[in-house]
Amino acid sequence: MRTLRRLLPISLPALALALASVVLGGKTTPVYAEDEKPDPGMGDPAAPSAPGDDDADDDVPQSLDQKVGAAINKGVAWLKQRQLPDGSWGLVEGNRLYGGGEKTGNEYKHPAGATALALYTLLKCKVPVDDPYVKKGFAYLRSKYKIPGGAYECSMQLLAVTAVADPFKRVKASDAQSEAGKVKFPAGDWREWAQKLHDALLDKRKKAKTLGWRYMVEGNTGIPPGGNEDLSSTQLAALGLLAAERCGIKTDSKVWNEMITFAMKQQDDDGPEWERAVYDRPPKGSDAGGPSDKDKGRYAPPAGGKAVKDKARGFAYIRSDSLSADEGRPTGGMTACGIGTIMAARYILMKRDDESWKKRDQNAVQQSIYDGCAWLDANWSPFENPQKKSENVYHIYYLYCVERAFDLIGNNLVGKRHWYVEMAQQLVGRQNEKGFWDSNSTHKPGEVLDTCFSLLFLKRSTKGGIPYGSITGGGDEPPADNRGR
Repeated sequence: MRTLRRLLPISLPALALALASVVLGGKTTPVYAEDEKPDPGMGDPAAPSAPGDDDADDDVPQSLDQKVGAAINKGVAWLKQRQLPDGSWGLVEGNRLYGGGEKTGNEYKHPAGATALALYTLLKCKVPVDDPYVKKGFAYLRSKYKIPGGAYECSMQLLAVTAVADPFKRVKASDAQSEAGKVKFPAGDWREWAQKLHDALLDKRKKAKTLGWRYMVEGNTGIPPGGNEDLSSTQLAALGLLAAERCGIKTDSKVWNEMITFAMKQQDDDGPEWERAVYDRPPKGSDAGGPSDKDKGRYAPPAGGKAVKDKARGFAYIRSDSLSADEGRPTGGMTACGIGTIMAARYILMKRDDESWKKRDQNAVQQSIYDGCAWLDANWSPFENPQKKSENVYHIYYLYCVERAFDLIGNNLVGKRHWYVEMAQQLVGRQNEKGFWDSNSTHKPGEVLDTCFSLLFLKRSTKGGIPYGSITGGGDEPPADNRGR
């Protein structure tokens, strides 16, 4: 097992140092010094790779770590070879027409979506920006879909474009405040491109008069069943906007606040009581007994105190009695999306010390996160998407959703389970010998999408997106109860 490092709590004032770290990748505070240059060896499929080249606090068995590194290398090599001659990675196509109706062959197939996802995946796996496959992919987007038609594509492309901004260079956390918004893009119009994608994404929401996002394809006049906003699309938008913030491209606090409001509306009102996992407090100054560092300070209540009980309340894609159980009721992937959306938005609002945030019922927001974690613990699965049963079950996307949520929280545990270890063991055993993944539970191009989701999960691409390991938002002392950090 790797030697673990204690992740120290961070005080609330220290959050002011954190904004520049919100790019979705790396370990912590990926703010970049101007005089550094990327390691030319990064991204070489033949070079050793692991989820964490610098994630020494991951309690991952060495044997699994080696398997993960090999799986990432094979997956990256396959993803490159899967690129089509025009530079794209294919069209996104469902098994049925989105929103109902008959398929005619003219339906919108999100032509920029899979390509942006593949590019983002390669960059998060440390493939350099000047790699021929990356360059060809961005050339395809520039020539045909520089500002794509759908909100999903805008979000995914915003993630890809912001990921080119010095993706491998970091400076110390103490330098983060002065470096905020000074992330160096490569020469060219990359920052301008990111700004336009950001603005287009917000414009789609404004025109729809919604709190969140759905696919919002230009030219579609009808509103799909359940309305024009869903939790999956909103989570992806939150990730893109979070990455843009690190590049100095800011989103109004009102939007972040309304994302929290929308996400919480998709959560069950009530649920069964679920006791939070507890651990014995270790002797002061001793690593013997009690939790190891992987527990990140999750302690039992003080002597005589009572264990904390939450209510297992899951999140739905669009909470509704009129939709199918898969869309209108909680699932594993959507519960993780709800947690991740709230964590991202709350982080920005807390860092800004925003007035609209101060007026919220912050305890209710906090409890929403706890209860979502309780639902995932109560319905835990290391691979199959809990409570999802339709033709597009998205098993591997569920794993990626869990990674996003818990790496934004900064916790390696769901209950007492090490989620990454259990899920990574499942993934590395399911990789095709050619290097791709195909769960037969994702829409077309299934092999591309599943491989991207797998690589982003294994690489822990969201780790460090919020640079403190606390579900509660920081503090100088360990929590008195078992509210986990």
